[in-house]
Amino acid sequence: MQRADGALELGYAAHNGSTRLEHLYQSDPCRALFPRGELDDADQTILLTTSGGLAGGDRIRMQARCGPGARQVVTPQAAEKIYRTINAATEIDITLQVEAGAWLEWVPQETILFERSHLRRQVRIDVAAEGSLLAGDILSFGRAAHGESYAEGALFDCWEVRRGGQLVWADRLRLDDPKRALAHPAGFAGARAYGTILHVGADAAAHLETIRAMEPSACRVAATVVGGVLVARLLAGSTAELRADYARLWSSLRQAAAGLPSRMPRIWHS
Repeated sequence: MQRADGALELGYAAHNGSTRLEHLYQSDPCRALFPRGELDDADQTILLTTSGGLAGGDRIRMQARCGPGARQVVTPQAAEKIYRTINAATEIDITLQVEAGAWLEWVPQETILFERSHLRRQVRIDVAAEGSLLAGDILSFGRAAHGESYAEGALFDCWEVRRGGQLVWADRLRLDDPKRALAHPAGFAGARAYGTILHVGADAAAHLETIRAMEPSACRVAATVVGGVLVARLLAGSTAELRADYARLWSSLRQAAAGLPSRMPRIWHS
């Protein structure tokens, strides 16, 4: 069976007080759109996969680089669906680079893990000592509207963050028996959605108490600072509940860390 093997490379550079697209390479099924953004906000890039989802054996590679002084928001058009596999895993490889004085937002929508899907994902982040990044991820376990759980499948999710060239945070999540891990009180304790927010920057620790002081409406939220990386985790009984609290935390962080409006990209609500 023919499988997708796509790539997307994005490079941004500061020019006369604004940010310009300096480099673009894309191959199916990866595409990037560049809508006109709000005047009081950073420019946006919208990502999409023309295949409508990813299946076993599909592989995509995405890179985004903000040069010195550049500011950019990158977000998907919609949730990414990971369909069930017959044998091979779906592979996603993401590389984010932020240079001195730059700001990059990698705004997620949910990755939906269908029953019997198998996802292997690697996220590598490299932020200069004077750069700042806000990035995250949302995982949705099964299609709740279809009465589907994520009882069978496999997930290997690997994140690495370097700051000033030094590895400062690494995280591995492996689910070989998702039914047990999602139900176990020392695991996900029955959660159907799981979110992560990372802020990398010199001011990361200053925003820890802000997150801890926020009262979530439906999620369980925890936050800490490791190696100059602010890490927030969210668990919820549904993706809709998680998205509401996730948006509140993200919006507050971008305003506090970058002086940008306290809101999510418009497409995030469409």
